[in-house]
Amino acid sequence: GGDIVEEGTSKEKMQEIFRMLGGIESRYGVYYVYGNHDRQPYTASPSYTYMELEQAAVSAGIRILEDEYVEIGEDIVLAGRSDAAWGATRQRPSVEEILTGADRDKFIIMADHQPVEAEENDAQGVDLLLSGHTHAGQIWPTGYLTEFSGALNYGEYQKGNCKVIVSSGVAGWKYTIRTGEHCEYVVADVEG
Repeated sequence: GGDIVEEGTSKEKMQEIFRMLGGIESRYGVYYVYGNHDRQPYTASPSYTYMELEQAAVSAGIRILEDEYVEIGEDIVLAGRSDAAWGATRQRPSVEEILTGADRDKFIIMADHQPVEAEENDAQGVDLLLSGHTHAGQIWPTGYLTEFSGALNYGEYQKGNCKVIVSSGVAGWKYTIRTGEHCEYVVADVEG
């Protein structure tokens, strides 16, 4: 779901992390969407380039989904979006554009690093939206402020027919403390 690496990650650690992710045993493969920190945009001295980041993922057997979908098995469509933070530099395609040509009768999963546009996902027939980004607030009271603003922060939400799961992530960002929710990775069982 993105932000597996960030501004403080060395090139060697980034490569190691993607090798570990690529080693996950999966019948359908391992897929990834970029978060707003993976490319180290918030530092003047990145330790790796975009190309090195992509190469680390691809050489580990991970497929990066950026505004596209793949059909998995007989019953699932998995789509991935470019991060919303990059919208400042370019307009990202709509959910409708990304799913053009997809079989809408299949179970549709959308991976979008930031938990935004849940209503659009619902309107386009997405069954499950998987996100992160918020770190569940990481440092109190940020999570409460996020929820107070009406944004999705952490946990499970229902937007029409679309289930939304927002993970707190496996780590925090920048600071070595977390006073909000715990660290986690999420396993979602999809039963047909």
